[in-house]
Amino acid sequence: MIHDHYARGMMNKGKRDVLLKQFKEEPKDTPIEARIQSSGDPEQLAWINETLATSKADWNLVIGHFPVYSATTGEHGDTASLVADLMPILEESGGANTLYFSGHDHILQHNQKSGVNYFGSGAGARTHTGVNKNAEYLMGYHQGSYGFMVHSASTSELATDFVIDDESVPYSYTISK
Repeated sequence: MIHDHYARGMMNKGKRDVLLKQFKEEPKDTPIEARIQSSGDPEQLAWINETLATSKADWNLVIGHFPVYSATTGEHGDTASLVADLMPILEESGGANTLYFSGHDHILQHNQKSGVNYFGSGAGARTHTGVNKNAEYLMGYHQGSYGFMVHSASTSELATDFVIDDESVPYSYTISK
């Protein structure tokens, strides 16, 4: 992730070098249990892994302040520790009925990777423009306006609408299972 951010121009060489000295990047094939134990919060990750792995809920909703994936540019972007530690749990233990909701980045965005949907709703207090429209995981976004998301669910569908300050709905998406 650090190398990716540097390659995409999201950090300078000095910051990259400092981060590489302080943080190790786990190989992608590192087992979940090993990732949990080497993380900064093994108790919380173990709990979320067990909760998702044993859930019988129609939908598993995981909510955090920081995004796992974010297509913003000139703002916060992906959260490397969540990509390294939480994302594999969401994918392996959660599955296709697992969704991650966050704020932090000041746009409305829907990202999807490996069957997990990531919704970012951070446009309630401030606006931002700057989106990497070529992000491999980006499904939809709205930038430059205040807004929020409306979600409705049944046992077989979960629908999401982005609502912006002029009351229009620039993006809608429905997940069916």
